[in-house]
Amino acid sequence: MKLALHWVVFITILLFSPDLLLAQVEVFKDPKTGKKGLLHSMDGHWALPVRYDDIQQVYPNDSLWIVRKGALKGLFSESGKAIIPIQYDEIEATFQMGTQLGFCGARKGKLISLYRLDGKLLLPPQYEYLQVLATDLFAARSPGSASLTFYDEKGKELFQYMGETAWPGFNEQTIEVIRHDKSRVFIDRKGLPVFPERWRDARWTDGKRVVVGRIVNNAKMAEMGLLTWAGDTLLPCQYSAIIPSGPNRFLVLKEGRAHGMVNEQGVWLIPLEDGILELMGDRPGNCWLRRNPKTVQESRLYDQNGVLVAANCRLGNACFLLKNDPELAFLSNFYTYTFPGQDSSGLIEGNRKQILPPRYSNIRIKSSKHPVLANRGASTFLFNWDGQLLTEQIFSELVFTEDPNLFLARRAVDESLGFYFLDNPEGSRFNLDRIIVVRPEHYFGVKENGAYYLYSPSGKKISDQPCKFIGTPGPEHYEAWRTSRKKGELIAYGQLNGQSWIAFDTMGNGQLMPSLPATEDIVPTLIDVGH
Repeated sequence: MKLALHWVVFITILLFSPDLLLAQVEVFKDPKTGKKGLLHSMDGHWALPVRYDDIQQVYPNDSLWIVRKGALKGLFSESGKAIIPIQYDEIEATFQMGTQLGFCGARKGKLISLYRLDGKLLLPPQYEYLQVLATDLFAARSPGSASLTFYDEKGKELFQYMGETAWPGFNEQTIEVIRHDKSRVFIDRKGLPVFPERWRDARWTDGKRVVVGRIVNNAKMAEMGLLTWAGDTLLPCQYSAIIPSGPNRFLVLKEGRAHGMVNEQGVWLIPLEDGILELMGDRPGNCWLRRNPKTVQESRLYDQNGVLVAANCRLGNACFLLKNDPELAFLSNFYTYTFPGQDSSGLIEGNRKQILPPRYSNIRIKSSKHPVLANRGASTFLFNWDGQLLTEQIFSELVFTEDPNLFLARRAVDESLGFYFLDNPEGSRFNLDRIIVVRPEHYFGVKENGAYYLYSPSGKKISDQPCKFIGTPGPEHYEAWRTSRKKGELIAYGQLNGQSWIAFDTMGNGQLMPSLPATEDIVPTLIDVGH
C-alpha cells in the first residue's frame, strides 16, 4: 500500500569555517621590501625565504605553492622543495593537468610541458595541448598537428589518433576524442574504436546497453537514446540526456526540465514529467526524490522500483560537508524531514530507513563515529545511529568536539556547565564557568573559580597555571615564539595580568614570553555563562 505522508523539511547545516582554522603554512610578506616567503607558523622554520615577488596556494591541492620571481614562475611543495623550476610563464595546476592525479603542467610561451609532482619532467615543453587522462595515460598535440599522441606514465609514446582534444571515457579503459569537426568518438587504450560504426556518437555502454547521442551545431548535444548492444531500441533518440544511475537504472532528461527513470529494459518506472529527479545519496537501493519546480512542498519520494513512498514531501541533507571530507560518503546519505504544520523533525537514510521519528528539532550530525544530537523542547539528547537514546541525563545544550565521546554540555537540572564524557559519565564535570575551543588543535581554555586553565582535546586539565584568559594564538604570538626560538609547538596562549603572557605547548607546558599588548577577549565561545 502506498503511503501518502506529508513532510516538511528541517535542514541542519554543519559549517566548517576556514576562518576558524589557522594554516600551518602561511605566506609572509616583508613590509619593507614587499618580498614574500613561506613560513611554517607552528615551529617557525622557513620553507621558502623572503625573496620572491608572489606566492600563491594551488587549488585544489593546498600543499602546493606557485612561486613567482620576476616574470617567471615555478611550483614548490609546502616543505620548500622545487617541483617545477622557476623558468616558466605559467603553471598549469588545474585538474585537467592532473594535479589531483600527481602531475602538473608548465607553460613557456605557447608550449606546455608535463611534470610529475616528485619533480620529474615527463614531457618537454613542445606541445600546444596536453591533457592528463589517468595516472598512466596522457594525451598531447604538437603545434600544427591534426593528431593526438598518447603517452604512458614514463613518457613513452603509445599510439596516435586523429583529433583535437581528449578526455577520460565512460570507464577506465576508454578515451573520448573530440575531432576537429567537433564530432566525438570513444577509443580504447590501444587506439581502436569502441563502438561499431552504426552507433555514431555513442556515449556509454555496460556491455549490454548503449547510450547514443547525436552531435549537432558545433558540439551541442541533442537527442539521446538507449539501445541494446545488438541494436534493438529501448528508448528512441529523442531525449536531451540519459544518465546511468545505479544498477540497471537510467535517469532520463527531456528539454524543459522534465525528468524520469527507466529500468534496463527501457520501461518507465518513474514517469517523465516536470520536476528534477535525484537519487538520495549515492548508495545502491536509495530512494529517488522528485522536486516540483514550482513548490517544494509537492515533492514526491519513490523507491528504486518507482513505487510512491511519500507524497507532498520536502527533504533536505542533514548536513553539508566539504568536498574533501572523509565522512562525505557516509553523511551525504542522511536527510531530515518534518510533518506540515509542526516544528518536529526526524532523520532518515536515503534508503528511507528511519533513524529518528519526527519529534525533534535542530538535528545535528558530525561523523560516523559521533552520535546524533537532537533537541526536543528545551532539552538536547544523544542517540546512536540506530536511534537509541545513549543517556538518560537531560541537557539544555550539547556541543560536538573532535572526540566522539566528549561533549561541551550544560545540564538542564541546574544549568551547570562542563565536560560530559559519553564513555565515562561518572568522570564528567559540571562546575565550569566558560569553555573556549582553541584552534586549530582543539584544545580548550576553561574558566573555573575565576581563572582560565588549559585542557587537552580529550577534556583533561594539562596545566595548573592560572591565567586571565586562554585562547588561540595570533600572528603576534607566533612571531614572538619564533623570535625567542622556543622548541616544540605553540598551541595556545595564556594572558596574564597586564602585557605578560604564557606560551603553551602540546603537553601543557607554559613558558613566560616577552610582553605583548594585552589581547582583547573577543574570541567566540561555544558555551558561555559569563566571565
